Amino acid sequence: MMEEIRTDLSIARTGRILVIDDEVRMCLSLKSLLERENYEVVISSLGNEAMQLLLSGNFDLVLTDIRMPGKDGIDILQKSKEIDPNIVVILMTGFASLETAKAAINRGAFDYLAKPIEFDELLKSIRKGLATRNAQLEKQHLLELLSGSNHLLEDRVNQLHALYKSAGVLSGTIELRSLLQQVVNLVAGVVGAKAGSIMLVDENENCLRLSAAIGIDTQNGVLDDIKVHFNEGVAGYVAANKESVIINDIAKDPRFLRTNRAKYETSSAISTPIIHGDKLLGVLNLNNKEGQQIFSDEDLRLMETFASHAAIAIVNARLFEENRKKINELSILHKIASKLSSSMSEAEVFSCLFQGIKSIVDADLCYFFSVGDDDGLLKVAFAEDSNENSSRAMLSSELKLPLRIPAFAAAADKKLCVEQFLQGIFLKNLSPPLSVFIAVPVSVENSLSGVLCVGSYHTRNYTDDDKRLISIIASQTASLYERQKSIINGSKLLMMGKMISELTHDLKKPLTNIKGTLQVLEVKWNETGARERFLGSAIQEVNRLAELVREMLDFADPGKYKRIGLDVVPLIEKVLSLLASDIRKSNVEVSMNCPAGLPKIFVNETEIFEALLNVLFNAIESMPNGGILGISTSECKFDHVPTPFLRIRVSDEGCGIPKDKINRIFERYYTTKEGGTGLGLALVKRIMQSHNGFVDIESEIGKGTIFYLNFPINN
Repeated sequence: MMEEIRTDLSIARTGRILVIDDEVRMCLSLKSLLERENYEVVISSLGNEAMQLLLSGNFDLVLTDIRMPGKDGIDILQKSKEIDPNIVVILMTGFASLETAKAAINRGAFDYLAKPIEFDELLKSIRKGLATRNAQLEKQHLLELLSGSNHLLEDRVNQLHALYKSAGVLSGTIELRSLLQQVVNLVAGVVGAKAGSIMLVDENENCLRLSAAIGIDTQNGVLDDIKVHFNEGVAGYVAANKESVIINDIAKDPRFLRTNRAKYETSSAISTPIIHGDKLLGVLNLNNKEGQQIFSDEDLRLMETFASHAAIAIVNARLFEENRKKINELSILHKIASKLSSSMSEAEVFSCLFQGIKSIVDADLCYFFSVGDDDGLLKVAFAEDSNENSSRAMLSSELKLPLRIPAFAAAADKKLCVEQFLQGIFLKNLSPPLSVFIAVPVSVENSLSGVLCVGSYHTRNYTDDDKRLISIIASQTASLYERQKSIINGSKLLMMGKMISELTHDLKKPLTNIKGTLQVLEVKWNETGARERFLGSAIQEVNRLAELVREMLDFADPGKYKRIGLDVVPLIEKVLSLLASDIRKSNVEVSMNCPAGLPKIFVNETEIFEALLNVLFNAIESMPNGGILGISTSECKFDHVPTPFLRIRVSDEGCGIPKDKINRIFERYYTTKEGGTGLGLALVKRIMQSHNGFVDIESEIGKGTIFYLNFPINN
């Protein structure tokens, strides 16, 4: 701040000065002399004009004559001070008098000089006046900085006060272990205790378990995982009776269960229950008060206040954790469902399931065993194990559920029997042994379809909530998987029925033509020219029948429905490689714009290859004298369709297609080319439809044609 304060008189050697005198020669003379001293000077010989200059200019000093026509020097002085209270005004006069000087000084003039002016005296007055002005401005600036600093300090004090008041309200902390540690640290600091702890109720074992501590050595297992039963020790007494206690002499109190006497420096301790409503959540303990003092009633009241705030915060943290688990469960199920919608690989499904489980619990292995329908033989459908030796041992084992053993068949809890059976198998085959293991039977429509096994070599235990969540996720995954397979199988059957209906309809036409031809031949058999013509027509229809039968056989091929996630660019390049000789012969130039990073599409590679081959070959054939074959890929969206699409754009510079024929080019057997079959584009349309996609076309006579193949990305 002090660096901003300027006190050197050298600052007075610059400034903006307004010189006012009704004698123009006087103004010009002063302007010339002052500018030599590096001052910026503005002159005026009229009082009214000077008034306007004061309003529009930013002057540091005004040098004015007193007696002038119109506005005089006193008016100028008064106006200057109204505009800028810190401005320096020096008055000049050729009629000096004591009364005039006093009036000028009283009105705020810095100096009063009699004419003729001695320039050295004037210069000294100007420098002194500007130095005074700058000092006043610096003082004002300093006061403003000081005022700002005071406001900032006041804000900081208010913030610290707010932080202090909110220190006891820890409901904003949502992670339970962090919350408990904050409570212990805070209450120990405020009360002045060197050691403290929070023990929460373990409802499964009906005891208190150490959850957070300060000033207590937990190394080497001294107090690690300590638990206290109700009515056992001070904490157990407080928990059982739900009342606070102050102990002045620990050694003489029979309720105190001393785990390690060397840990306590004093004989004083304090303990209070953490209660929410009527429910006991835990106990807050403090001991080793600083300065060898004992805890007071005031300490107890303060500690009880912290305990009440801690109870609310603990409940909120647990509610948050429960909601987080539910959201996590839904999120995992959603991810698995999304995976199923884009992949039918069983290994991928279970890998996704295992990743979801690992986001809930610490898991080192996951096995899914499918169950044989009759023999109860368990077959490994998926295995992922951080221990490769264990993985090999399990994969080489043949497991068979004792489905027909009377004790197993009659068991009320078959889930428990399955878990115990597999646990024995895993414990026998795995080294090192698992520290925690669960087996979850997975049923679909009340039928056991498999068993999911999850375990860890390090984690101590899975909670009941963990097991329940894993069971739900496994069952829902199996259900989604089976449902997805059923939907896709149904979709295949529906498509097969539609195709068979279309092909059956297409078979009628060539059969009708063959029948008519044979009937005509029966009459005109002896006519040589007619016989050859009609036999040729019949052979052509037989070839059409053969093509339809081939298409039916191809459609019935199970491999036709096998789809994979595919990057279309390598497939396009493969088609172009196959058509390389046709491209060279037609003198066609290929222009590709296929950016990297576009999503894959889930398609049958053979079918898409065939569709691209037909479209690209047609484009090349349309340019017998050369041209540019344009190929580009992009991601796009269509109105009222939520699914994004991958678009393949194929353009040519051929003759174009007439508007009256565009709507017919996808009809079977319709062709505009000599020797064409009319099947290529019909096949393209059918392939696109079987992939839930569609094909668009734009064409202009004399300019060319553009085909758009649109594939849904999340197919």
